[in-house]
Amino acid sequence: MQRLYSFVIIIFILAVVAVGGFWTFRSQQASAPSEQASFFADSTPLDGSTLPASPTAVVLNFTSDVTRVESFTLQSESGEVITSAEPLIDELATTVRLPLDQQLADGSYRADFTICFGDEQCQEGSLEFAVDRAALEAFTDLRGQPTVSIDLDQLAFNPANVIVSPGTTVTWKNLEGLEHYVNTDTHPYHTYEFDMNSRKLNLDDEFSHTFEQAGAYPYHCSAHADVMAGTIVVDDGQDPV
Repeated sequence: MQRLYSFVIIIFILAVVAVGGFWTFRSQQASAPSEQASFFADSTPLDGSTLPASPTAVVLNFTSDVTRVESFTLQSESGEVITSAEPLIDELATTVRLPLDQQLADGSYRADFTICFGDEQCQEGSLEFAVDRAALEAFTDLRGQPTVSIDLDQLAFNPANVIVSPGTTVTWKNLEGLEHYVNTDTHPYHTYEFDMNSRKLNLDDEFSHTFEQAGAYPYHCSAHADVMAGTIVVDDGQDPV
């Protein structure tokens, strides 16, 4: 009988310890701070990407409305601050851009930013990209032509990657029965060059855009973004800084 009594006591003690440990765990879970949700979606240039020419701006896309830009800077791999332009919150309120007032030379660059949102929650971030003009050797050189045509056919832009002069009007024409679009990067935000976004293009439909500022303009077809992409490079003949 005494052994049975001792066994019951031991079981009771173990049960109390287990229940106490459970509630301690639940209490710790309830009081532990949750990780801050990130509103950053993507950017142009994409983090880790290489462009065949300087971008015209560094554009950040977010999933929540931006209320304030605490800081947004671009620097070279040597640490030199590149642009003195003020960052801008676009009308969409979910996009912030840092205009570039000069052409970037070949090399690596890092953008650092602190962006604040409606609840005054500010988030820090950074992205890196590179410029390497060696890729231009594979581009179709159409400089000096006032108008340039690009066909949309067989799920491709032809030619997809071209070099043009400032002031050139590029016209895309759909030559097949599939519906296509011309959209600035990135997908699905399309915010890098707002005017470079077409309506739906059916067979024989056209879309035109005139390029004034020197730089790289990556684009794609949003209906077939995994296979249809290209880049327009506007070359003003000036040496990058």
